Amino acid sequence: MPYHFDVKIVQRSKGQNAIAAAAYQARDLLHDLRTGLIKDFSKERDDLIFDGIFAPKGAPAWANNREQLWNTVEKREGDTPNRQTARRIVAALPNDLSDQQRRYIVSNFANKLFREKGFIVDVAIHAPSHGDERNYHAHFLVTMRQLKGDGFGNKDRTQNKQDTLDHWRDVWARECGKQFELEAKKAGTSADAQARLMQEAERWRHSHLTAHEQCEKALARGDADYAEACLETLSRDERPRHKGAYETKLERQGKTAELIDLKEARAERERCAEMVTLAMAEMRSHETAQEAATLQEAAVSEVTPKKDEDTGETVNQQLECVAAEVCQHHPQGEEDRERQGDDGTGGDMPQR
Repeated sequence: MPYHFDVKIVQRSKGQNAIAAAAYQARDLLHDLRTGLIKDFSKERDDLIFDGIFAPKGAPAWANNREQLWNTVEKREGDTPNRQTARRIVAALPNDLSDQQRRYIVSNFANKLFREKGFIVDVAIHAPSHGDERNYHAHFLVTMRQLKGDGFGNKDRTQNKQDTLDHWRDVWARECGKQFELEAKKAGTSADAQARLMQEAERWRHSHLTAHEQCEKALARGDADYAEACLETLSRDERPRHKGAYETKLERQGKTAELIDLKEARAERERCAEMVTLAMAEMRSHETAQEAATLQEAAVSEVTPKKDEDTGETVNQQLECVAAEVCQHHPQGEEDRERQGDDGTGGDMPQR
């Protein structure tokens, strides 16, 4: 389950502008009035599943026209070369949902976090075009300023805080998980399918956390397979590392505080990794014991005579009763007894 959520700023100082960004993600052809250039990505529409603009209620007509919208944004920032004109978000979508369900995720996210707060957001959903066939992803191009009347107001600096980014990541993970849960609750869904979908929902709800945190969540709910996968795919920064160039540099510069923080962080990572490994081993051991107990119960049930639900008798007991009734209604005659012989052996035995 590949999780990806990346946020960047469109910056003129890096040769970027909002017109080009909007044309690229919507696979559109747009005219940049400020530079006179035409940005044309219309020949690459094969992977475009959905695109649209989410503007606040009562927004002017130009806010729902892609070319007019982003030219208005660029004009609002003037000709200053170091302006930031828009915010770009690229986020991975679950590959085992339908296009309609992926669209629900994108629409809910855009409405809750931007449109309802006065921002305009231009969105697009792309299908995998090459390489990884699971690579469904969404693009969001968000205005840096909130809509005020017929124009834009001041920039909202709270959008640049780490807490805001963490909140966005959390909402995205929850929206993805929500679609799996809704699918599981549909009428006619089998018990096995429900269990699988609910498990996937839980995995997505915590997919924005660190690998160690995801491991702990997975172990808490008994999802050993996912916990093991998280442990194996820890990012390079989270894996316990040996002394490197950065630590050596701190030692040479005599930065004791930073060095202590680095060593404590490494020790904490090592402790977490060890705890997760031990917990996984214990869970695997418990699963093995449960499987053995299940097999033993199955073996016992195969050799234990089953009882009739109405009479409470075993099959053998029922057969004995039937045999007794047959003997009672059909007594053995004298001729049969003579044929068997006095000793009951069935007649004369061959002489040795």
